[in-house]
Amino acid sequence: SYHCTHDCEMTNFISVCNTRDVRLVGTGSTISQGRVEVCYNNTWGTVCDDSFDSSEAAVVCKQLGYYGPSIAYGNASFGQGVGIVLFRGLTCNGREESLPSCSKSYRLGSTGCNHSRDAGVNCSLSGYLSAACSNTGDVRLVGAGSSISQGRVEICYNQQCGTVCDSTWDINAAIVVCRQLGYNGMAYAFRSAQFGQGSGAMLLGGVVCSGSESKLFECSRSQMIGSINCLYSSDAGVNCSIGTVPPCSTGALRLAGPGSNSSQGQVEICYGGQWGTVCDYLWDTNEADIVCKQLGYNGPSIPYTGAYFGQGTGLIILGGLTCSGTETSLLECSSLYSIDSVRCYHYWDAGVSCSQVQAFNCTNGDIRLVGRRSSKVQGTIEICYNHYWGTVCDYLWDAAEAGIVCRQLGFNGTSTAYSGAFFGQGTEHSFLNCLVCSGSE
Repeated sequence: SYHCTHDCEMTNFISVCNTRDVRLVGTGSTISQGRVEVCYNNTWGTVCDDSFDSSEAAVVCKQLGYYGPSIAYGNASFGQGVGIVLFRGLTCNGREESLPSCSKSYRLGSTGCNHSRDAGVNCSLSGYLSAACSNTGDVRLVGAGSSISQGRVEICYNQQCGTVCDSTWDINAAIVVCRQLGYNGMAYAFRSAQFGQGSGAMLLGGVVCSGSESKLFECSRSQMIGSINCLYSSDAGVNCSIGTVPPCSTGALRLAGPGSNSSQGQVEICYGGQWGTVCDYLWDTNEADIVCKQLGYNGPSIPYTGAYFGQGTGLIILGGLTCSGTETSLLECSSLYSIDSVRCYHYWDAGVSCSQVQAFNCTNGDIRLVGRRSSKVQGTIEICYNHYWGTVCDYLWDAAEAGIVCRQLGFNGTSTAYSGAFFGQGTEHSFLNCLVCSGSE
């Protein structure tokens, strides 16, 4: 098969290839790692990361001649490709000779997936890291982007290291891991194989810590060692620090991401001293209103979904939110998921756009006539509510309602009702709708 470095992507490079060939390309790619591209009808295409895990990565690496452990990557970790996304929903058993031999839930080339979800792999000829260890209960931090203070959590059992499932994984568990490694500062919990997927045994699952334990092995767990029903895509991780000052206060909000500013961006919320995003499931204007109100804005808000302001990193703290609009904090809204246990991906991060409107010196119920061709006897009707002017919807609007307006303004003659924004469209609020007047009010 043909291998190309990421430099080739700077031009519309087209190479002759054979159907079923596979190559690794993209930002930071090498001969053993990169974005997965497969050849079909002399054209290279990418693979969607939906259900792409260690089994699919193993087939790719084996096809390229690597027989060591493999790591699967999602979310275009090696940059976004171009052209067609060939495969989505692949299911491999690990024994196939090529990726196209795996079963798939979407028709070839009709995946409905975009390049922000291009899959990648890291292949090796030997073990990624030695799985041998000495003392049962010891922990270590490993994986892509790992260091002495952050990484995928692996624990030793019977001289063999294995990973920890992220079900119920939270701040308390991260605190215990960091304490065990000698850190006394803030701990950050990561889920969904943030530091790459492990291999071998998955030793712990359903871990519940109080935060006071000295070792992870002392925490309670709902799944027995060797009987963990979990995927490597759910490997738990941590980031440890020295010091005790939290970087943020629980419930605080900020707007982040490409194109963000003080009034718009990806919604991030603080919980347990760390920032995380909000899943866009059920996200609408009610939730956006609470965010904007919490940030000090009093105007209309616009909810955004599908990581409109870019994909976040780390935890997804909230999801499935339902706000009534009366809450003062996003944490007060009801949720389908417990905090920090949200099954979601960063390509579903929620965002908002907030606005500020000017308060006026008016009294509830006051009326004025404004707009194009308006005068003291005609115009778009605006009514005052809570010191703000807003319009009236024309549904059911007729002479009876027009008569009440004119009488309130001091006119005692005939009145004419107009609809369809005859005097121009208002701005910001619309306060009244479906009015029915008898004419005697």
